Amino acid sequence: MAEPSTGTPAPDLGASDVAEVLADGAASELPGFLVPYLTEINASAAAEIVRTVFWVYPLLETAHVIGLGLLFGGIFMLDLRLLGMNKGISVSSLSRHVLPWVWMGFAINLVSGAMLFASDALSLAANISFQLKMMLLVVAGLNATVFQLVSARGIERWDERRSTSSGAKLAAVFSIAVWLAIITLGRLIAYWA
Repeated sequence: MAEPSTGTPAPDLGASDVAEVLADGAASELPGFLVPYLTEINASAAAEIVRTVFWVYPLLETAHVIGLGLLFGGIFMLDLRLLGMNKGISVSSLSRHVLPWVWMGFAINLVSGAMLFASDALSLAANISFQLKMMLLVVAGLNATVFQLVSARGIERWDERRSTSSGAKLAAVFSIAVWLAIITLGRLIAYWA
């Protein structure tokens, strides 16, 4: 995520280099209790492989983009349907077809994102764009949970009437806005140190 645009692997930052990172201020804003954990993540064998094997970082970034396409693509289709587009497709039918792909995208992004994070854990944890992205991922998850527990109770009525409640429409607009912000912040990680 914080990879230089030249296509070179992220710098090797093992446990012995933590003092230098802290001296440079990269992690000076982090709570002190997090630094040992982040240092361990950063010094892990998986992080070392991501940093040193040339093709691993670009491969993980590619997987992350593919996962995002599956994840946001499915969510976006559902949100558009909740907003009233493609009323010929029932919400429950669309959900059954799209949600497995959304979960697959989530799994791909969870694994690839964790590996990318591990390769530069201290710097990324201190990056404001990364922090905001993580906070918005929690917000997106809460929005989806509230939608499932509250708004989606009327899904059978939506299938019959082909229109959704105002609460569902509001959740869809909010979802689209949050996911666009997450994507934008993800791209800004490399530029906002």
